[in-house]
Amino acid sequence: MSRRVENPPVGPRPVPTLPPGRAAPARPHRAGRVIDLRGGELVRYERMIRVLRLLTGLAFVAALAGLLLPDPAGKAAAGVAVAVVVGSPLLRVAWLAVRWYRRGDRRYAAVAVALLVVVGTGSVIALVTR
Repeated sequence: MSRRVENPPVGPRPVPTLPPGRAAPARPHRAGRVIDLRGGELVRYERMIRVLRLLTGLAFVAALAGLLLPDPAGKAAAGVAVAVVVGSPLLRVAWLAVRWYRRGDRRYAAVAVALLVVVGTGSVIALVTR
């Protein structure tokens, strides 16, 4: 003998209720525009690449001028070359910190800012104890 099985009623599901004192789980939200890394964007950091190439060329020209020019101008050009070589990576870290902060990735932005603070503190200590 077979038993007859009835289908459950079709309709909206009941909303689960939370016990008193418990908060509802947070809903995920988007921090801004989502970038698909598999998408058709050819180069993600095109502006940064252009700026870093410009700074590389500037450092090369300044170093070459530091070698070829007489003493007062040559020393100034060599100083510019050293400043560009040291400052370019710091500029990149600052650029990425702003980018990460704007996209909502606060941890990476905080690490980048901490790195810049360490480098700045070291520079101040080096200048003071000179």
